[in-house]
Amino acid sequence: WKDNPHVLAAIAQSPQATAEILDRIAHKDDPVLHRKLYGTEAMLGKNRKGLAVMRLVALNQNVAADTLVLLSRSPDEYVLSSVLSNPKTPEDIIRAHSAKNSYLIDWGIAYNPNAPLELLQQRSTSPNEYTRAAVAQNPNTPVVVLHTLVQHTGSVCEDLGVVPDDPSAIAQRMCEGLAADVLLISGGVSVG
Repeated sequence: WKDNPHVLAAIAQSPQATAEILDRIAHKDDPVLHRKLYGTEAMLGKNRKGLAVMRLVALNQNVAADTLVLLSRSPDEYVLSSVLSNPKTPEDIIRAHSAKNSYLIDWGIAYNPNAPLELLQQRSTSPNEYTRAAVAQNPNTPVVVLHTLVQHTGSVCEDLGVVPDDPSAIAQRMCEGLAADVLLISGGVSVG
């Protein structure tokens, strides 16, 4: 059972899997563990999409940065995308993969909240709409990059500036912004 991909997948996706267990799985030298799993719904369990075992390791909240470094050498771009999207992935690994011409690599970088800002900026003008959407969804995408994303659609972007964390000031600024077709609020939306 310890080499069965379906058993390893079940362990890798468990929130109870420790960093040590995930690292032991990542060190297994079986190319099958880097590829998509197939099987019946009963065999795949919660892994209905059949994600590769190594992707599940990379996506597990308990995975250690050293394990992600090891997985960054995977021959499978889906595994690499999951590694690059993990906020624990060291910046040098993200940068090392950033020059690759692959939408999956771009998606991983774009989703990573710790991706270097210039890499998010580069992906904000990607011809791939899913890459741009991932940049827009990244909680650490700066306003200047959001402007680029808006302008890429042919729209005009107007920055209403920073508002103090005061309910009446926020309400007043929001009323000013309602003259636009779309009002995007970023940060400062909760007091406390």
